Order: sequence, then structure tokens, then C-alpha cells
Amino acid sequence: MSRLEEAAVVTESVRPVQFGEFVLRRADQTLFRGNVRVPLAPKAFALLDLLVRRARPGSLAPVVRKREILAQVWADTFVSDAVVKVCVRELRRALQDSAVEPRYIRSERGRGYRFIAECIEEPGCGSVLPEIGRVDLPRLAAGLDVGVETTLSERIQAGERAEASRSWQESANHYAAACTAAEFDGATDRPRLLELTLRRMSAARRAGDVATFRGAASRALALAEATRDPRMQARAVLELAEAHQSVTAPVQDLAARLEAVLRDLPNHELELRARVAARLAYARAAEAGAEADSGERRDRLLASAGRMAEESGSRAARAFVLKYALWARRGLDAPRLVLEQAERLVAWVEDSPSYESRLHATALCACAALELGDGRRFERWLERYVELAAASRQPMFGWSALRLRVLRAFLHDDLVAAERHIGEGVKLAESFEQPDAIALFYLQTLTLRLLQGRYAEIASALERAAAIVATTPAWRALRVYAYACAGESSRARRELRELAAQEFAAIPRDGAWKGACVLLADACVVLREREAARSLYALLLPHRGELAVVHAAVCYGSIERPLGELALLLRRPVAARRHLEAALHVHERIGAHGWERATRAALRRHAAASQSARRVRPSARAEFGSVAVEPLAGLAAEPAGRDVVS
Repeated sequence: MSRLEEAAVVTESVRPVQFGEFVLRRADQTLFRGNVRVPLAPKAFALLDLLVRRARPGSLAPVVRKREILAQVWADTFVSDAVVKVCVRELRRALQDSAVEPRYIRSERGRGYRFIAECIEEPGCGSVLPEIGRVDLPRLAAGLDVGVETTLSERIQAGERAEASRSWQESANHYAAACTAAEFDGATDRPRLLELTLRRMSAARRAGDVATFRGAASRALALAEATRDPRMQARAVLELAEAHQSVTAPVQDLAARLEAVLRDLPNHELELRARVAARLAYARAAEAGAEADSGERRDRLLASAGRMAEESGSRAARAFVLKYALWARRGLDAPRLVLEQAERLVAWVEDSPSYESRLHATALCACAALELGDGRRFERWLERYVELAAASRQPMFGWSALRLRVLRAFLHDDLVAAERHIGEGVKLAESFEQPDAIALFYLQTLTLRLLQGRYAEIASALERAAAIVATTPAWRALRVYAYACAGESSRARRELRELAAQEFAAIPRDGAWKGACVLLADACVVLREREAARSLYALLLPHRGELAVVHAAVCYGSIERPLGELALLLRRPVAARRHLEAALHVHERIGAHGWERATRAALRRHAAASQSARRVRPSARAEFGSVAVEPLAGLAAEPAGRDVVS
């Protein structure tokens, strides 16, 4: 059998299946209607494949129940039954099917779904993509010239044109066709084939095409290993690292790969070494709470990356290093410094053809402006981000824009808009299998429930996700506050005291640190835990005047407010009033209506405690600060009118 014929052999499990006017190709997880590819999200394809596999020639296919669909398609993912309905609706749209008069998928009320069309397995695999067409194996095997090189050049040019117009899926298809043509061409060397595979990988990542990305990533890593060229290996791993934030990457230990590449790169490859070191520092930032010296290693890597980028003379390398330095040190540097550096980064990448660079810089500016309490700049940068995200035509930035819109809705106490944007974001993130995005929308959902006063739901949800919560102290802080407000004081105290050990050292200094401390401060006030309150007051005091923003997803208002609440608990009335008035000024200025009401309520408690202390004998004034505290969600119904505080 010739090499070309071997390439066409497909096992039973991945043979294409035809039904009606459609062909489902399992080898590359695509669906075609004639020669036209039908766009289909990975989960929708997985569901269609499951239904088709249950079909039986000549007899009625069995019903596939919802619980089986969830177990097969959404294994190890916490989703509700509603996601199945959404996915089926998407499939019917793609198949131009009807729920009333179905041709392909029939709903069996109360049971599940049945595939009703006749399915025929094709004996061969056909083409991987519509642009390649069906390969004429006899002619190729006979050695006839079919213009492989011409076809390869045409495919590359078509991919570049699609890339320039930001038609990412089309670009990925063309590069896939080019890769196939190059594989058939025995004269194509590995570096060239790897270059084409990297282009396909990059386009698939931008299109949110998880299946294509996974296949291209595995092939690229294998080719990079085979070339034994450290430069090509570095490019492959960097592309994989970029995708790690947006789609499920086929690698578990990204940091180890980056370290190996950095070790093998020659010293004169300054620009590549700078990029790898910066990306490794960002990967190491996630370990800040796990290892005592990880923060030092991160900073050493960033310093080294900065020096190499300067020596290389490459502006693009300097921008890349600065971008990842700002992300790696989020929550550590002063917001004013971050904003200055981020605005410098925006100037550096303004003319860059890469939307990713501009979007990352814009997101950094928006978050830093909000942390500083500069509402106008925050709104300006947020709108700029939304515009760029739409222009980029990349799904990963679509969900990120929704995340920022939820953040703004929280800020302005528009909980209806927040719920709507969260729903849209979850649907988009699940469609493109973006676990980081799903986790952030989950955090936003829990915060929404907190602001709605549905504390029991939060505690229950976090108990179901116990494995994640156990390794993420910031999530534990949210659970402590939920327990405290739900009346489960003993559980809240036990967990609060565990976290409070060694001055709350268990909470890593990352993008969630300030938010976690604010939640724990509010829990201390509800529980009247003065010992933990002293530690939290000392930790938060250097950040007075800043807002607590968590991963550009949630804002817990000005840090002056929890400082005021803690000072009131610690019987420091003068400091309490000063903090609360400062918080009120910030919340009024930026239009944070919910946090403004919470601050006014705290000022009323301060006034009541002051009056009570003046009326009673001096010995009783030690009880100053013991006025009962309302949970934050209880303030949602209060009018936003101005109160006079004596």
C-alpha cells in the first residue's frame, strides 16, 4: 500500500457518517453540508456525534437520556440540565431542523432525545477540509503531477488573506489544507511544515475552534521535537502558552515546558528568551501561594526578561514582557503605577496588527483605573475594550468583554443586567470550552447571589465544588462570608480562624488578594471577631483609597469601607468615621450605588454607637462598636437618597 493510500485509511470509529444532506466527519470533528463546512461548537458536535452513534440502520434509534448526555458531553463539568436544551437548539439551527416537525432530532418529552434520520457510514475518509477536495489516489499513486507546490502556495496565500480580514476559521481551514498538501509533498522539510502547523494552530485558537487547535498543537509539538531546533520549539510552546488562557490546551505542565525551552535556547536569541522568560514568570505567578520562593523566582524571571528585551532592541519584545509583567504582578503593584505602565503599553502596541496585545493592554488600563477610583477613565477604557473585542472577531475576547460588562453592572448596582451578561458569557465560554472563563463567570454568579442575599445557595455551591475551594483561599473567603451571613456562625468562625493563621499568610498576594481580605473583613464584622479584625485592618490599611477588584470580574467597592467597619468593631470611632466618609466620597464619585448605600448604613451605625456612648456612663463606652451589622444584600432595597450623619 502506498503512503498516500495509507493516509486515507480510517478506522471504524472515525469514519464519516452521512445523514440527509450532511456529512459528519469524526476524524477532524467537522460537519459539512455538501462541500460547505457548517460552523459547530465543540459541545454541539460532541452531542451530535453521541446521537448519531446511537442510530441503528433499519430500526428506530433508542432515546438518549439527558443524564447520559451530561455524563458524556459535559463530563467533570458542573452545568445544569438547561445547557442540554441550549445545545440541542444550536444543533437544530445548524441542521435547519424543526422541533415541531423534526427531520433529524426528536424530543421525547420527559425522557431525552432521539436521532431519527437514516445514517450511512462512508467507506473512506474523504477530504479533511472542503478546500482540498477528494484526493484522486490512483493518479497520485501513479506519480502524475497534480501541482502540489502550486496548491500549497495557493493555500498559504488564501490563509494569509483570510488572516488579514480576521476570518479566523477560514484562515485555519486554508492552513489545514496547506498542511495536508505539504504532508503529501515529500520535498517539504519539517521546519516549513511546522511553520504552517503553527499558523493553523494560531488561527484555530483565535477562531475558538478547540478540536482543530488540539490536533494542530499535538502535531506542532511533535514536529518541534523532531526538528531539534530550539527556536522552533520555543515558538511552538509560546503559541501553546498563549492558547492556555483561551482554549483547553493539551498539556498539563506548561511551566515545565517553558523552563525546558528557556534552558535550551542559545544565549544570543535574546528576543525569544525574553518572551519565554516573561511567559514563564506569568505561569509561576499562579504558584505564589504554593511555594515560599515562587514569588522571588517570578521577579527574577521578570527582571531577566526585561534586560534581554532591552538588549534585543525589539519594541515588540519589550511590549510582550511588560504585558506579562503587569499580569504576573497584579495585586502587588500600586494601581497608579500599573495604570502608568499599562498606558505606556497601549502606546507601544497601538499600531500593532495583533489585537491580543491591544486588548490585553486596554484591559489592564480599565482595571487599574477602577482600582484607583477613576470612574471616567474606567468607562472609557471599557468601551475601547468592547470595540476592539468586536473588531477582533475572536470568541475569547467576546466572553472577556462580557466579563467586564458584568463588572460594570455590579459597580452600578444593575443586577438585572449582570445576570443577563453572565448568562451570555457562560453560554459562549461553554461553547468554546474555556474553563478559565467558566470559573470567572461562576465567581460572578456567586457574587450576584451574595448581593441578592441568597447566602445559603453560595455555601451549597461552594461545598459542591469543594476540591477547587480547598486549593483556592480566595474562594474560601467567599464561603466564610456566606456562612456568616447565613447564620452558620460556628462553621464561619472555624474556617476564618484557619485562614487567619500567621496573619492570613495562606491567602496568596495575587489578583484576588484584596477582594478576599475585604470579604473576610466583612465576615469579621458580622461575627464580631476582633482578633482577626486587627490583622485584616493592618493588611488593608496600606491600600486605603483603592477599590478591591478581583480578576477584572468583581468589584467589592472602596477598601475604605471595610476599614471603617473594622475600625468601628475595634472601637476606634475617629478612624472609623474618617474611613467611611472617604469611602462614601469615592462611591458617590464613581456611581457605585450599592456600595454607597452600604457605606451610608455603616455611617448610621457609627452615629448610633456614638450617641449611645455619650448617653451612658463612661465605663459602658467600652461596648462602642457592638451595634448589629446588616448583611450587604439587605441594603439593596434602601433608597439611595442622601442621609444627614451627625
